[in-house]
Amino acid sequence: MALANRRFDFTPIADARWRLVAKELIFALLTPQHEAVAMLPRAYRTPLHLRSCNGRLEEATRFFGWLRQRGLAGVAHLDTADCEAYLAHRRYVTDDEGIVIGEQSHGVRRAAAQAVVDLVDSRELFTADRVRADLRPWGGATATAVAEMPSGRMGNTTEPVGEEILQPMLAAALHLVTVLGPHAVELQRQVRDIDRVSSQKVDGLRHSAPSFPEDIKAVLAEYTSTGTALPMLEDHDIAGRIADGWSPDDPLTRWQPEPWPGEPDTASSGPGGSRRCGVRWSRPSRRLVKRPCEPVVMSL
Repeated sequence: MALANRRFDFTPIADARWRLVAKELIFALLTPQHEAVAMLPRAYRTPLHLRSCNGRLEEATRFFGWLRQRGLAGVAHLDTADCEAYLAHRRYVTDDEGIVIGEQSHGVRRAAAQAVVDLVDSRELFTADRVRADLRPWGGATATAVAEMPSGRMGNTTEPVGEEILQPMLAAALHLVTVLGPHAVELQRQVRDIDRVSSQKVDGLRHSAPSFPEDIKAVLAEYTSTGTALPMLEDHDIAGRIADGWSPDDPLTRWQPEPWPGEPDTASSGPGGSRRCGVRWSRPSRRLVKRPCEPVVMSL
């Protein structure tokens, strides 16, 4: 999210009382469960997004600026005529001579009405200035109704999706859930298990474990006795080792020092146990692993 949407700028509101009103309003929109807000009968019960709160603050700033231009001493003097006048001010587009040449969108009109409705709905929260208790602009209608927004009032404005599109889409979604879904869950479990037994942070899986050399000897003996090829690195990883000084002719250069596929997913270090053997361990311990590794590697 852009930094501009994460910072609330109240400084454009010149009047200190109205600046405090704006702060208290944003507080109520962000924390509707606070005890000072929850008691309000018409307050929001779900926190608004930061972008939404920033939009409310921008419109409140315009409204307070408009009140200042009209010479109102405080929102306590606000009446229904002023509310109608502000809505008209925001609704119509005029030229330099004040002639109406168009209308703003429903969204602009809704934001303008919402700025007034917020001052009414959160009236009891404001400490520096508040509207009269009997003020009910537009007969208590919502900002959406005041703006005459078409959504939800004149039926669904979006045409339904045709069967020739909907049916294949639903069939594909059903296939993903019923056929591929179980495999994805099992794959996720395997990945978690591998992460658990290969993590350098897990106790007992570090290169310095006292039993690690004997564990590696046992596992390598199994690979040697069965003639099973050791897991190999990808070509780009081999190139990286050679760039680090490994010899291209060294059989260990191609060795994959990771948990080996097919071994039990256990944290124990016995024969067949899955252990992570990094380059930092394998290079200084070449005498331990090179002899059993070489015939297996060279058999590839």
